[in-house]
Amino acid sequence: AKATQETFSEGAQMAQATDQAFKTYDGLIQRLQSWPSDPNSPPFDIREWGKAASEINMMSSEFQRLLSQVLSVAETDRLSGLSKVSRETGEALVDYAFQKLLLLIGLSGVFITGLRLAYLWLLARLRLQNA
Repeated sequence: AKATQETFSEGAQMAQATDQAFKTYDGLIQRLQSWPSDPNSPPFDIREWGKAASEINMMSSEFQRLLSQVLSVAETDRLSGLSKVSRETGEALVDYAFQKLLLLIGLSGVFITGLRLAYLWLLARLRLQNA
């Protein structure tokens, strides 16, 4: 939840930077469109383009950082889900193996008890015939 909140905060900052860059770009476009045809007017200032380029570069860096955070959160959520499914599957397998082991022990006890009873019955019968 905290990572998601930080991501949204970074997204808001990126949106503000993007908005500012678009406003700067829009201002440059309007200035170019309203360029006076008077040769004595002040020349175009290349520093404005440099400023816009640096803002776009900063915005791109912030976007890349935000994207890596979003992907990190998504990867963490996916790994968490995979871990949960793996744990549940492992627990189910252990429970199944334990139940089968108990069944094997129980059936072995019944079988051994049956063999012992059959042995005692045959032994008693043989003693009666010999006596």
